[in-house]
Order: sequence, then C-alpha cells, then structure tokens
Amino acid sequence: MSSFLTADPKYSTSCHFEHDLCGWTQMTGMDTFDWTKQLGRTPSFGTGPKYDHTFRNGSGHYLYIEASSPRKQGDFADLLSPPLYTPADIDTVNVNFYSNMYGTGIGKLEVYVIYAKHNFIDKLLMLKSGNQGPSWQAQRLQFHPQFNEYQIFIRGIIGKTYEGDIAIDDISVYSQETGCMTDKGRFYRGTKSFSTQGLTCLDWKSLPTSIRLNQNNYSMDDLTGNYCRNPGGLRKNPWCYVTSSGMWHDCYVPTCKPSSIQLLSGYPGGHLIPVKLVGGQGNYGRVVVYQNGQWGTVCNQDFQSSAASTICRQLGLPTPGYTITQSVPQGSGTVWIGRLTCPTIAKDLSQCTVSWNGSKCTHTQDVAIRCGSINGTTVPTTLKESTSIKLHGGSKTEGIVLVELNGRKGIICDVGWNIKAADVICRNLGYIGAKKNLGRYSAKSQYKSLLTSIACNGYENSFNQCSYAILPGTDHCKHEAMASVACETDDSSPIMKCDFSNGFCKWKNLETNDPTWLWHKDDSHYSPIFTSNYKSFIYLTLTQPQISTVGKIILESPRLQQNSNGFPVQIILNYLNTGTAIRQLIIENRDLYQLSSNIIALNMASFQNDVWIQRVFNFHPLRKNFHIRFVVIYDTLGHTKGGAMLIEKIHLSGCSN
Repeated sequence: MSSFLTADPKYSTSCHFEHDLCGWTQMTGMDTFDWTKQLGRTPSFGTGPKYDHTFRNGSGHYLYIEASSPRKQGDFADLLSPPLYTPADIDTVNVNFYSNMYGTGIGKLEVYVIYAKHNFIDKLLMLKSGNQGPSWQAQRLQFHPQFNEYQIFIRGIIGKTYEGDIAIDDISVYSQETGCMTDKGRFYRGTKSFSTQGLTCLDWKSLPTSIRLNQNNYSMDDLTGNYCRNPGGLRKNPWCYVTSSGMWHDCYVPTCKPSSIQLLSGYPGGHLIPVKLVGGQGNYGRVVVYQNGQWGTVCNQDFQSSAASTICRQLGLPTPGYTITQSVPQGSGTVWIGRLTCPTIAKDLSQCTVSWNGSKCTHTQDVAIRCGSINGTTVPTTLKESTSIKLHGGSKTEGIVLVELNGRKGIICDVGWNIKAADVICRNLGYIGAKKNLGRYSAKSQYKSLLTSIACNGYENSFNQCSYAILPGTDHCKHEAMASVACETDDSSPIMKCDFSNGFCKWKNLETNDPTWLWHKDDSHYSPIFTSNYKSFIYLTLTQPQISTVGKIILESPRLQQNSNGFPVQIILNYLNTGTAIRQLIIENRDLYQLSSNIIALNMASFQNDVWIQRVFNFHPLRKNFHIRFVVIYDTLGHTKGGAMLIEKIHLSGCSN
C-alpha cells in the first residue's frame, strides 16, 4: 500500500532492506508491479547483481525489479519514501543510494521528488538507462525542495528483454546539515573536528584495527577525515575517537531550528479526491485516484469526455480531455471508482458523482485519458513552429514569460516549469542562464494562457527544442501560476584567471549553431555530470538523437597581448571529457591576421568518465597580439552515448588583456 501523508514526517530516512522496507512503500495501484526483496543473485542469468551492496556477500538483502515474464517493456515499479521534511534554513536535500543495472535488456531507473500536500506533479531528479555493468554504482543526488515537506520515489522501468533486472540498496535521504543537526545527528555533515572537551578528533580511516569501524557496515555515514559523526545513529550526538586506545568524546553540534509544517486542506495534493496520470508522458496516461491511503484505478463504465476534462482541469492540463486506447501499462491493485460522471463545468472531482464500488471491474477496463485537443496539440521536441519570447510586467531581466506562437500571444502555465526551462528561456533571450525560475512582476498579465506542460532538458539553446502543450485559448492559469523568470547577465570581465563563477570571462562562441558552449552556475541547474560541490563551469553536450553529425565547436578568448619580458605564455586548463562523441580538443594560437598554429591537439577517443584533468601548456605567440582558441572536434555518427566536455578553469600567465 502506498502512503502519502499517512505518517508523521521525518528529517531523514535510511535503509539496508535487511529486515523490512524501513517505511518505504510499494505504490500499489499506481504502478504495474512491485519491487522484490532478494537475497543473493537474481533468478535470471546475465543480469542483476551477484549479492547485496551492504555486506557484499550472499547474506544481505536488496530490492530489484524482475524483468522476466509476465513483465513486458514499459512496465514499471515505484517505491515511495516515508514523508520527509527539512529543518528551517536548510534548502538542500541529499539522496544517496547504490544501483545495479547489469544486462543487455536494461530499461530505466528514475528518481523523483513529489510534494503530496501541494500537488502530485513529479519532479525528475535522475534518469539512468541501459547496461551500466555488473558492479554496484553509487548515486549521489542533491536538490533544493520547493516545499519543506516532500517524498522521494524511485521508479524501475522494464526494458527490451528478460536481461533487464535493476537493483537498489543502501538508500539514505537527508537534509544537508552542515552547521546543525537533527535527531541524533547521524546525517550531520559539517566539518567540526574537536570534542566538547577541546580534544582533536582522530581520522576515522587511520584508527587502529581494534577500534576502526567497518566501512561496509557504515557506508551511509560519511566516515571521512576527522570530522564528528554518529555512525548508524547509535549514540545521542555526533562523536569521535580522541585517542588510539579507543577513548571517544561527544562533539557539540547545535540542533537545527525546526520548520513549521504548513496546514493546507488536509487532503493530499490539496484535493478531496487526488488524481494523477501515470504510465504516459506529460498530458496523457492511466487515471489513478487516491483514497484511504492507497492509489487505485478508474473503471471505464459510462466514462464520458466531461469526466476526462474535469480531471485535466484539476491537474492544470489543457482541455478538452478524452479517453485513449494507446499503449499505457495496465494498472494493479484496487479499482477504486466503478462509475464517474461529471458536469461539463466541473473543475474538480469533488464536484462529480462517484461510485466507489469498482470491484466488478478488471484492470483491462482501466481508464486512460489525454488532455488537450484531439488533433495533437502536444508539440514534440524539435519544434517546427516559430516562437517569439519576451519578458512582461517586470524589468529587462525578469518578469512573466510572454510567448508568441503562430500569431497568438500568451503566457505559460507553470505546469512543468522549473530552473531547466528557465535556463532555456533566458538563453533564448540572449542571457547566459537563469538566476531562478520565479521572477518579479508588477501587475497581472492581460494575456491568456497559451502553453503548459513544459519539458526542457536544460541544455537546449532554443525554446523551440523543448516540448510543450498548446492550450486551446481559454484561460486555464491562475495569476499565481504564470511562469516567470529572473535571468542572469554575463557581468564577468576578461580576467587572466577565469573560473567561470560569474560567466564566460569574455570568452565567446564562434559557432552559433547548436551545439554550443553553455554556462553552468551551480548544481540546481542541468549538469552533464553529477557534481555535488557547486562548481561553476562551461560545457557543451552532445546527445542522441539531438545531433547525428560530424563537426567542430570553437571557443575564443578575448584579445590578448604577450608580456614584453619574452617569457612564454602559459595556459592552465581544468577540463573533463565524458562519453565517446568528442574526438579531439585542439588548442590554437591565432593572430589578428587569422594566421594560426596549434599549441596542442589532445585526442579524446578514450572513454573518460567524470574525471577532472588539469593540463599545463606553454607557447610563444605568433605575434604580440593574439587570441587563443579551443576547437572541439566531435563525431556522433554511430556514437549513441553522445558525450560532453566541461571546462572549469582557464588560467593564463605571460600575457594581459
């Protein structure tokens, strides 16, 4: 049984799955099957882990999805965390776990956050797909919750063949506690390194064998350095060893200020009858409703378009709504509603007549609907329509997003609106990205809603590369639900030591076509790799099927002048290459007459995954005044994994601007 808000929220949760699910629940009625608790290998050959991650032998348990019959491609299993919340003044949450995605038929593993008191809109935090090899892999996610109460759910999706078992183990979800602690301080991650008696803590990994803790048993507890920690939450406070003979002391860490829990309507999602569309994408899917702590489906007996349109209105999606028979995974668990009839003007299922006896129906009769015009208003990625974007009601850099599409002007409903979409909008307007996906504006817009269900990856150069649904012309958005944005200007100066914290430092793209170099501010924005240290960098990303070609991308420095002392110019470069599509990085010295010579040509054919590399190059310019160019050669033909290159630092010496 899936539980939304049926238990008091906690600050953190962790689970090895050795005894039970630790408050995590199967989302029966919402997904198509359940996660399985397993000891040792999975039954199928050529897929799944050999053993669990915790003990790394046959004695430990983990969860996995079984891909063998009767499962078919697209079936999915969801696992929901207990209700969680953050302390006051902490706006970062960590989601850590280990995954095993081994087999030729692997589907997808997705992680979402949901704010069940406010709505049931899923916010995607992570997506991995395909064969990741036989080893357990650490997944380290961070996000900034929109509300202080939230839940996490993990979705495993069946792939093409039975060799598609996906496993998870050792899950922990906790607030980023660096200056205070909650509960017993198990997830305190600050740098305090002395005890209450003033003694310096010993390094956890350098302790004598007799007192050293087994890292496998405490893989969730960050036993690094000599920082105060509370492994396993076994003591009342964070602590540390202060002598090699085993003496330990408590550490003083203040308790985090509790956050107030907002009291809403008392119903999950703020509705008497919460509803979701599952098993589809965006504006279509199987209808599930929430009742008595459990999700269940709706039977198609006498189900009319008025009921479908009511569901669309409640979800903030375009109307009209209509039933569909296209491939949506069949439901499981309870059929809650046997018959649903709604007046044509109903805005919420509470205004409908509901027969809660669905016991005579089977899941072959589950209702699935699409929201939006039947002639196809959901616009796929890589749009043909011409869009014009402006900011309205605010300032030059922030306001309501006003879109003109095929002669119609309107605003964007904030369904699906997030920082990734805001980044794309701001780049479309000539800025380097978004400060936040909520901008200030002075007055209510006179424009009606035009677009909703925005879906951007965050690396698009143009809003035309995102997908969305076009609204039919009536006003579906409340004033507070309009998409707005605050854009980031490039205020960086052409400095010799550039770490890209404020922009491009006047380095510029010479190739304006997609792909191009983009700016990454911090980890709340899209990143081609996982990073948890809030680095700023510039990056280019090559994804399939976005690009299938051979080409080059050029980044050029501002105009430089060699120093008169005759010493060579030095470049210190920090870069990262991942994937297989980027073939070569050529660094050129080019004078003002367009004559050039190569400083270095680096072959990138070998697979380098998430490893930052520093290189130092010395050269004598052709002439006193010159530019430096980074030329990236890429080849995505036949390289389906795509690739990305990131540059974190360019430090120059022996020259000036």
